[in-house]
Amino acid sequence: MQTSLTAASPASTALALLDAQVRAHLESSRAPNTRKAQACDLRSYAAFCDAHQLCETQPTTLSRYLAQLDTSGAAPATILRRASTIRRALPQTAHPAVIEQLAGISRLAARAGRPQKLAPALMPEALAPMLGALPHTLAGLRDRALLLLGWAGALREEELVRLCWENLETQEKGLLLTLPFSKTDQTGKIRTVCVHRQQGTCPVAAVQAWQRAAGLSSGPVLRSVSRHGAVGACLSVSSVDAVVQRAASAADLPTRYTGHSLRAGWITTAYQEGMSEADIMLHTGHKSPLSLRRYRRDADKWLAASASPLARLGKISRPA
Repeated sequence: MQTSLTAASPASTALALLDAQVRAHLESSRAPNTRKAQACDLRSYAAFCDAHQLCETQPTTLSRYLAQLDTSGAAPATILRRASTIRRALPQTAHPAVIEQLAGISRLAARAGRPQKLAPALMPEALAPMLGALPHTLAGLRDRALLLLGWAGALREEELVRLCWENLETQEKGLLLTLPFSKTDQTGKIRTVCVHRQQGTCPVAAVQAWQRAAGLSSGPVLRSVSRHGAVGACLSVSSVDAVVQRAASAADLPTRYTGHSLRAGWITTAYQEGMSEADIMLHTGHKSPLSLRRYRRDADKWLAASASPLARLGKISRPA
């Protein structure tokens, strides 16, 4: 009696399980948003190759693609990311000439003074009317908690939506937030953020009011609310942007704020108040002062303007 050749041996089954685990490890090495961005990069490159009937693995094809991105106004950071994604997926394109071209793109962008696209900082003067424009509903309580917690904690959008009630500890001075994951460190290293109680507009009181009204004690802190007042699933990053933009529109603010404007606003305000960079980085979780100083542009601009001749003119022309 012959043994079936199609039957898998115990050794091959064990290897297949190990291969599956390897794939799981590789998938876990990148955040979901990173995988989505890289998939988009590869689709864009494939479309370029199809449109021009070019071979994807040729370094000259990648060079032409990068040139098209630059001439179409893509940000240098976007070009660098796409080049990295393509070279990782297609190692044949990793030619020294491509590396030199990327360096040239960065230098030309720096010489041209191409502005980096940054979210506008949401300052306290703009946040106050946004809070005042929120409706007196369950969704309004959630939005108030989102705005104040995101601003006071200088949190990224993904940190806000992944925050669970189990990550919040109420203490005498305020809330202690435990953030096991962040954009810059997704290896499970825990970061804590202190959100202090305040007189008047208090983020701690806003979070507690939302918790009582929604009847929540576990799971995600920020959740969807239906028009009938039913509390649903966890909010998405795009939902955070929508909440911020809706509140700004209700307050008749012309600036198009995003979810990241909350974090940018706290950092810019901290610079204005004279807080040291070390203390700011301790609160925000920045690893490098260089990345933090991107947010200093508004603080420096307004501090300089307050000491300008225009400020003196305002004092002179003030009616007696």
